[in-house]
Amino acid sequence: MNHQLKLIHEWCLRQFGEEPIEAVFWTQDEDFIQVFLRLSQQVLITDFIHSNGELNEPKYMAIHVESWMPGSIQTRRLPNGTIRFKHRVKEIFLLAKNESPETAQALLEEWLMEMRGDSVKPREKSRRLADIKRLKDRISQLIKQAELNSVSEMLIEAEYNLEMASNLLSGQHHSDS
Repeated sequence: MNHQLKLIHEWCLRQFGEEPIEAVFWTQDEDFIQVFLRLSQQVLITDFIHSNGELNEPKYMAIHVESWMPGSIQTRRLPNGTIRFKHRVKEIFLLAKNESPETAQALLEEWLMEMRGDSVKPREKSRRLADIKRLKDRISQLIKQAELNSVSEMLIEAEYNLEMASNLLSGQHHSDS
């Protein structure tokens, strides 16, 4: 474990009473470290100033699994080159990186989804099934409507052709001009 990661683990243990399960560095250099941390029941978006071998002035945003809903983490690249991470009323700003903010958002959401584990899966499964059934019903309605529209168009075309044939047989000529 490198020195910076060791410092992060120690800070996390002091602050939250546990070491991170996983750590993914967003950006780091000699002066600062920005890292995503996965704990047992929450994720952290952290921003540390690194000086004299110590982590100083930590800024972080914690997202607890109980307060999280899928899609509730918002990311946005701002004109000044920073990226805003927002969850409910909390927000933190990190430096922009080549990776898209959506990549970080997806990582955090994935961690939180995994934390929910099997306790949520049956409900999610039934919700997905209900969504799929509603979609199937909607598609069926659209197909029926499309078939009726198609039949209706065919009927109009047939009536037009019948009228044209009738006019031709009766000696009347139809001009489109």
